[in-house]
Amino acid sequence: NRIIKLVRKGYTFPRNIIATRADFSVFNLFKGGFHFYKAKDDFEKIDRTYIDMKVNNKKYTWYQSMISLDTILTGDSIKQEWSISELINKTENDSSILFGDSVYIKKRDWGSGTPKENLVLGFDFETALDNRRILFQTGWNTSFTNSNIWAGTANKDSLDVLMDTLQDGKLLEKYDVSGVGDFIDNFENIFTIHPLYMSPILPLDPIVAEENMVKAILNMPASAYYLRLKSSYAFNNILIQYRQHGSEYYSFGNPYLTNNIREFTINNRLSALGRRLMMVVGYVYKDNNLSETVANPLATKTLSLNTTLVPGSGAPSFTFNIKTIGRENGIDTLDYDKYGVPIGDNREDSKAFTVMSSINIPGNFKYFTSTTSININSLKFSDNLAEERSSYLDKNKYKNVPRTDLIMLKSETQSVSGTFSARFNFPLKATFSLNQAKIIIPLLDSNDELYKIENIWNNIGTTFQYSIFGNKLRFNAGLDYMTNGKSTNIYGSKFGIDWDAIDKLTFSFFSMIRISNGEINSSGLNLSSGYRF
Repeated sequence: NRIIKLVRKGYTFPRNIIATRADFSVFNLFKGGFHFYKAKDDFEKIDRTYIDMKVNNKKYTWYQSMISLDTILTGDSIKQEWSISELINKTENDSSILFGDSVYIKKRDWGSGTPKENLVLGFDFETALDNRRILFQTGWNTSFTNSNIWAGTANKDSLDVLMDTLQDGKLLEKYDVSGVGDFIDNFENIFTIHPLYMSPILPLDPIVAEENMVKAILNMPASAYYLRLKSSYAFNNILIQYRQHGSEYYSFGNPYLTNNIREFTINNRLSALGRRLMMVVGYVYKDNNLSETVANPLATKTLSLNTTLVPGSGAPSFTFNIKTIGRENGIDTLDYDKYGVPIGDNREDSKAFTVMSSINIPGNFKYFTSTTSININSLKFSDNLAEERSSYLDKNKYKNVPRTDLIMLKSETQSVSGTFSARFNFPLKATFSLNQAKIIIPLLDSNDELYKIENIWNNIGTTFQYSIFGNKLRFNAGLDYMTNGKSTNIYGSKFGIDWDAIDKLTFSFFSMIRISNGEINSSGLNLSSGYRF
């Protein structure tokens, strides 16, 4: 006999969200608030269309939203997949479903994910001094996440053997769990507690708490907090901040938060020359060393200097940014086998160096006004251990040591671009641009030796716009050319018309074509109309 199992796929759980916040403020000196957020997937509300069928004179209710039906033949490796429509046809018109076959329909634990629940609560606080020239801000949050609420709530017996094998009513042979079952039941409407699917299982790490309670509180695995000091004096704006996100802190309200990180930031924004000159100096330290179980914590140190000079209308403006990013993973030795022979190099001590500069020069001439922009960008990487790596690689004994992390296999880029735009006294606008981008890609050859290849792309282009009938009809055209100086040459052109037919109603036409190495690479036409209400 066969066992026929229905597998449900392709669904998304509806999610119910409750969020609330209470604010307070005292004489503009103290303010803050408490907040609560809960998100819970409701697997009972998935849209279902029912189909009543009879198999072997027994009535079954099928869900039309089920994507597939897996038929598994007992004692055979053959697996056949039917759609729901094929199943209906087989049960009504032939004998594919035989007497004695059993049909199994899962009510939960389907094939495209499990329903989840998330609870976040916390507070934030701010105090101001010296007419708000000094601000102290802090905030703290903790979260609880259940990755499968289908499993229901836990009981005291499952908690008893959660971290040990003795059924003694205690967790780790120390913490009594006899009253925990009642506690879990009382909070079932607030959060579904089950240790197999919860994160974290306990708010505090009990092992760390035994050694140092303060450390256990500061490094709670599902907490996130920050301390921030701001001050504004004599053209200085200083920011000092420390923030930390635990490894098990999750919020469905902001699923893109980075967890397992702590960061210290200090920067100062200095303004001068009547705020025409702005300078920002910053330092950021970041690592993931929040737990004693992290074997090789990664530390990143960033030092930056940003300068902007804007003298005023009609004068050139200038921007210059420089940044260095150092990364270390705390490994200072090679990996050796039992004979003392190096077999791997996982050390990281690298530095990234970025430079960005830009200058904008306005011009005012007899027949036109113009703006000239020049931009230079560079990103380079260096390995602080390169000299040492090359020295031991020269020796036959160490020649085949693989750099398993290959820390320096990162692409470097350099780009230079210039743009000249002009607006004439008659209704003509023109723009001319010239760009060069260089990409340096490191690779490994068959002998594990590092080499680099360079790709250099040059681009030149120009665009025009001419207006008639009081700017109601505008013609746009452009030409561009791109090449890598070797085998690729791409030519492009575009043409378009914008027509303001009546007030707030515009019709647009746009066409383009690109030719690569003598063949049409792409082309297109676009007609559109728009009305501004």
